[in-house]
Amino acid sequence: MERLGTPGVLGYVHYGEPPLVGKLRWVPYIEFGVILALLVFGFVGFRTLMTGEQRSLWAALAKETAHQLGTPISSLLGWSAHLREAASAKEPAPERLEAIAGEIDLDLERLEKIASRFGQVGSVPALREGDLTETVAGVVRYFRHRLPHLGGGTEIVERYEPVPRVAFHPELMEWVVENLIRNAIDAGDKEHGEIVISTVWVPERHEVEIRVRDNGRGMNASDRRKAFTPGFSTKRRGWGLGLALARRVVHEYHRGRISIVESVPGHGTTIAVALPVAPSPNAGSA
Repeated sequence: MERLGTPGVLGYVHYGEPPLVGKLRWVPYIEFGVILALLVFGFVGFRTLMTGEQRSLWAALAKETAHQLGTPISSLLGWSAHLREAASAKEPAPERLEAIAGEIDLDLERLEKIASRFGQVGSVPALREGDLTETVAGVVRYFRHRLPHLGGGTEIVERYEPVPRVAFHPELMEWVVENLIRNAIDAGDKEHGEIVISTVWVPERHEVEIRVRDNGRGMNASDRRKAFTPGFSTKRRGWGLGLALARRVVHEYHRGRISIVESVPGHGTTIAVALPVAPSPNAGSA
C-alpha cells in the first residue's frame, strides 16, 4: 500500500470466500452418505444371514460397529461446527481451514477403516512384524485431538519403553486399542480423568504388553470375572461387545492374551494386552 495522498494503488479489497470453503461444504453430505451406506449394508447383510449363529455374530458386529462409528461421527460434527465458525469470520484464515480439513480427512479415513474391518471377521488375517508402539501412538494421537468432544477434561499420558518388534495385524490391533481407550474415557471422570497408555517389554515371558490404565470407577470381583463375556456391560447404554471382540482378536488371531491386571472400585482399572515376540507362522515381513 502506498502512502495516502500519493498517486498509485491505495490498497486491495478481497471479497468472497476461499475455494476450500466451497469444497468443505460437502462434508455433511459425505457423512450422511457413509452412514446411509453402512445402514443399508447392515440391513441387507442381516436379511441374508439364515442361521442363528450367523445372525448372532452379525448383530454383535453391527452393534460394535455402531459403537466404533460414534467417535469419528461425533468428531465430524464438531469439526463441522468449527468449519462454519471459521467460514463465517470476516477474514477466514486459510491455515485454520486447512487444519480443519486435515482433521476431517482423518475422520473419513477412520470411517473407511471401520467399514473394512467387516472383511476381517471369519478370515485369517495376515500378520506382519512391526513396531507395536507406533500403532498404539497413532491411535492415541487420533483420540487426543478429539478429547474435547469425547472426554471433556480427560488427559492421556503416554509412557513407551523400547520394545522388540512383534507380529500383528495393524488394523485389528488399532481396533483393540480404540476399544480400551474408549472404555477408559467412558469409565473416567469427565473433568479430571487420566488415562495412562504404555508399552512394556516382559523378557521373562517373551511378550510385549500394551497397558491401559484409567482412574475411573473400577470394577468389583464379580464384574471382573464377567468383563469379557459377550453381552456384559457396566454402562447403561453399553452392549457388552467391545472387550469380548477385543479378546477374540487378541486370543484367536494373535495368539496373545488380554486381561484385567488390576481394578479397584472407585480407583480405576488397568487392562493389559500381551503379544508374543516369537514370529507367528503366518507373519510376513514389514
